[in-house]
Amino acid sequence: MLGRYLKLRPSDVVFAYGERGKPGLAGSNLCFNYSASGSVAVMAFCIGTDIGIDVEEVRTIDQPLDIASRYFHPLEVRELAATSATERDVAFLRLWTCKEAVVKAAGLGLSMPLDSFCLTDFSSGNARLAHRPDATLDRSGNSATSRCRETTSPPWRTVARAARLHESPCARSTR
Repeated sequence: MLGRYLKLRPSDVVFAYGERGKPGLAGSNLCFNYSASGSVAVMAFCIGTDIGIDVEEVRTIDQPLDIASRYFHPLEVRELAATSATERDVAFLRLWTCKEAVVKAAGLGLSMPLDSFCLTDFSSGNARLAHRPDATLDRSGNSATSRCRETTSPPWRTVARAARLHESPCARSTR
């Protein structure tokens, strides 16, 4: 797919890696990210803006509030606790996919503490970044991610993508 976007043969695509190992493309402003869960793989493409994407199969989560209390921002834990027990697993996965997309877009991966930023309204599927401390600056010192677009369709998976504050038009591919 990268070769197709770049109009190159796959063997001519040259990768470059960020200081934390995030792959990019040498000599191109096309940014991309990839995630897979179960039988689903997703890729996101963006021109000139770092992007992150995550996908998770919807499943039962053992002790989602305990996990959230240990790793997530206190306001996120409060919102998760306010969801009904029957909706909590999906809400947790929505939050998880958005947080994963944010740290991937920032190029920091899980070296960025998940409690260093806060997403609100994730239980409704309309997550937004409500708290951006200095810890969310990307590797260039720019404002890190500002938006998280989340979908739960079809109902057996949840997908989220995030891009930095000045988001460019982005394409998403699901296979």
